[in-house]
Amino acid sequence: MRNFRITFKLHTLTNPVDACTTYTWPSVEDVTYYKDGLAIGTSGLHLSDTAPGRLFGLDLSLGSPPSETPELLLLDVPADLGMQPHGMFLDPVADRLYIVSHNDTTREEAIVVFGVEHVTNKDGSTGFPNLRFKYALKDLVNANEKNFTPKDQIWHFNDVAAVDGKNELYVTQLGPIFKPAVPKYVWRCTWSEKGVGSDGRLSMDCAHAHPKAAKNGY
Repeated sequence: MRNFRITFKLHTLTNPVDACTTYTWPSVEDVTYYKDGLAIGTSGLHLSDTAPGRLFGLDLSLGSPPSETPELLLLDVPADLGMQPHGMFLDPVADRLYIVSHNDTTREEAIVVFGVEHVTNKDGSTGFPNLRFKYALKDLVNANEKNFTPKDQIWHFNDVAAVDGKNELYVTQLGPIFKPAVPKYVWRCTWSEKGVGSDGRLSMDCAHAHPKAAKNGY
């Protein structure tokens, strides 16, 4: 298990001096702002090949990390998905959370889409959301399991950003890793929600967003 330290610098009008809060989780990959001083962080990319990834809530108003960081509730996730979260993006218009997921054991890569279910605490304050699985987007042409042999071919995608309220996203390419001669691109992907399979997978259509490639990936 690898531990990564993430540090938040909080700037406030009442306290112009930088205030830093440090959280330490295993296998942190990305953090995104939610709302009202709350953020969401991933954990689990390198946790193990079999353990599912997790998402944690961060209250950025706290002066120090809590003794136990709250884990977000993930609902209706397929048992065989084996989600190992990497890059993440929150679409506040469609209330969707996009997570790039890789799994060495299943040799599956997908962009997992969750519906964001807002929670209000008993005191009326904003709570951490619950996340309900919608579908796992698959690029069956460019990021299929045939590309993941040998193992250093895995991890085609890296980070993701979606067009708010649309079935359109942009995702950066990292893999095949350890092969700098293979050009890496930013991809534009679109999909229709009508074709979700019984296993929760949904095919998306992807093409280069720009003709220029990067040598070492994005």
